[in-house]
Amino acid sequence: VQQVHDFGGLVSWNHPFGTSSWSELAPEGERLQRVRDMAQYLLDTRAFGADLLEIGSLNRGGMDLHDHLLLWDILTVNQLFMTGIGVSDSHGGVWATWQGPSSFTTWVMSSSTKRGELIERLKDGKAYLGNPFRWDGRFSLHVGDAHTGDVARIESDEALLSFELEPWDPALRVFLVQGLVRPGLDVDHLHARTELLDRTPVALDTRASSFVRLEAYSVPSDLSNRWAMVLITNPVVLLRN
Repeated sequence: VQQVHDFGGLVSWNHPFGTSSWSELAPEGERLQRVRDMAQYLLDTRAFGADLLEIGSLNRGGMDLHDHLLLWDILTVNQLFMTGIGVSDSHGGVWATWQGPSSFTTWVMSSSTKRGELIERLKDGKAYLGNPFRWDGRFSLHVGDAHTGDVARIESDEALLSFELEPWDPALRVFLVQGLVRPGLDVDHLHARTELLDRTPVALDTRASSFVRLEAYSVPSDLSNRWAMVLITNPVVLLRN
């Protein structure tokens, strides 16, 4: 990892639950324990200094998308901040809608296509991931003065959340995830996928440190249906002084 960093690169922790695809999902309780075990391992090792975490996996190692998201959120609430990414995993092959388990890409929020700028923005969490066959555009999150990927100090007990989704697609439903930043292998949610019915700014409770991120699903959407996921932002983390 240090050698890659010395050369100006980033290191990604890929498919954290294994490489098998389209395995039968394990029982929910078993999957939850696997999430906690992997989270503990990554926390104990600080992920060996890796910068990115591949969370865009519909089915890897018997674990679904929501298992990957929970792992990521547990790391975040313990202040191990890794940029969440999704990739096609095509290894140079065909990249198409039918491809599984990873019809994903990662959009980097940058005004430049220079390699150094893209690497720096990706390291800072200025990115979102999703399915480019369902949507392609700009998806950004703002909480007060903080933006996608920021780890910010906040003094107020309330902050306004707003987001940009351009082009706006009425076939998408946007959901808010907010969890308290505190040590442990569980996530205490203030919002566990609360639907945002329009783009009106929403007041968030910021009396305690928390993270905020957004997910977008296709309509009609069953949140248990991994195929419905379209977009996921990297979080804004708000730390109380």
